[in-house]
Parts: sequence; structure tokens; C-alpha cells
Amino acid sequence: MMLWLWLSLSASGLSGCIAGAATDSRAHVYQVQHYGEYLAPSVRKASAPLSPGSRVREARPLLFRFEDLTILPQAFDARRYARVGESQVAFYNKTISVKQAEDEIIDEHLPEVFYYGDLEVARHTVGNERLWLMLGRSRQSTSMYWLGVYDSRGKALYRAVLPFHKVWSLEPFAEGVQINGSAYAERVIVVR
Repeated sequence: MMLWLWLSLSASGLSGCIAGAATDSRAHVYQVQHYGEYLAPSVRKASAPLSPGSRVREARPLLFRFEDLTILPQAFDARRYARVGESQVAFYNKTISVKQAEDEIIDEHLPEVFYYGDLEVARHTVGNERLWLMLGRSRQSTSMYWLGVYDSRGKALYRAVLPFHKVWSLEPFAEGVQINGSAYAERVIVVR
């Protein structure tokens, strides 16, 4: 038994994989680590205390506390739209596409490492504005999240690539989105 285990781990080590898991290329990891953060002029960030129970790592979709949660699998062969309220959303070849009526309001291409996981899409109301929230995950070996917040017309308000330890859960609050990490929380505040 031990010989079989040793041989299987050795063989997978030679191929750079363990139990079928692979890694992203160094160039792609470098690209995502230097993605930067975008804050629209109408958005600010602030630190916040962690709320009770927020130190728990969520096993369910991280946007489950928000309205109209939809999970879109990555499609490579054709655009498949899912209905989210009155809009249609697709996640095709690392590109997010949101249509209202026949107008495409969001067309966002994600960094290469976000081809692996599903895309979470949800809505959140701040004042009179219905925001779009989108969360993409890289494979576990890279451990990154891409978070995008857009206004109802598709204008980017916040975009960032965040490491795994900074995104344990996401919570809505009256002025925006709270990102709970392992040690502290950050609030993305939409000023309206």
C-alpha cells in the first residue's frame, strides 16, 4: 500500500500535478498579481471591524447574501445567456457579457487564471441604484478572486483581484459591499 502511494505521488510530482490538479503558468500568475485595483471617483474604501460570525470561511457561494444570485459555468464553445432579472448574463471564454434589452452594458475580459471556475453574479441596491456584483475564482493553486462592482448602466465602480485570505465572505450593507477577510474587513462604499 505504501509503495503504491509513493509511486502515485512520485508520478504526479513528475508531471507537476497532484491528483489531477494543475497550476497556472508563471506569466499568468504574474499578470493577476499585478492586475491592480480600480475605484471609480464615486467609490471609496474603508476598513471595518469584522462582524460576529464573519470569520467563518463560506462553503457556499460567496454572494449568497445578495439578491438574484446566479452561478454561471464558464462556456468555451458558445455564449449561453442566463436571465438575471430583466437582463441576460453570459460567461464565455473568460469574458463577462451583460445585456439589457439588446444593449450590451458590460463586456469585461478577466485575466487568464479565471478560466477555471464558475462566475457568481448578484444584485444589490444602494440608495436608488441597483448594482451588479460579479465574483470569479481562479483554481486553488493560484488562490485568487476577481471582484467587480458595476452600476445599473454597466459602468465599473470597483474591480480588483484579491488573494484568498482577503475574501472569506461578502456581505451587503446600506452603502455598498463588505469584504470579510481572515483578519479584517474592507468596505467598498458607493457614494450617491
